[in-house]
This record gives sequence, structure tokens and C-alpha cells, in this order.
Amino acid sequence: MTASPGLIHKKNYFRALDLEYPGGDFEFAFQFLSQYFNLEENSLDYLWVDDTDWVYSAEDIMWLSRQPYHPEWHYKKLTASENT
Repeated sequence: MTASPGLIHKKNYFRALDLEYPGGDFEFAFQFLSQYFNLEENSLDYLWVDDTDWVYSAEDIMWLSRQPYHPEWHYKKLTASENT
């Protein structure tokens, strides 16, 4: 799994976090990412999972972190607007 990019609005470049396939432990990866996006300095970042055509915003990840764990989070876009 590859998690990237963190979009920097003022700079027009990407920060990337590359999480190699976590051996099937996507729940651990999600917990890590939830803590990352919970930090104020990361609140404008985005998460892109390799081989998808969508991104999660920090707001999306924070919403997901308040829900029961969804094991499909890394291959299916889950957002509050889709679950209301």
C-alpha cells in the first residue's frame, strides 16, 4: 500500500508517505494514519492509496476514525456523505 500525497496548497508540490504493504495489517495502518491526520499541521493533507482514483481528506479520515473500523477503507472510498 502506498499512502501519498499530502498536498501543500501554498507550494504546489507533494509530500509523500510510502507505507509498504503492511502484511495485511491495514487496521494498524489506519490507526497510524488517524493519528497523523489528527495533528493540526496535517489537517490540510490528503491520503491517496495506490491503485485508486480518489483521495481521502483529513476530514474523511477523522470521520472514519470515529466509526467502527471498516476493513475496506483502503480499497473503497468511505465518507460521511455516502453513509448518511
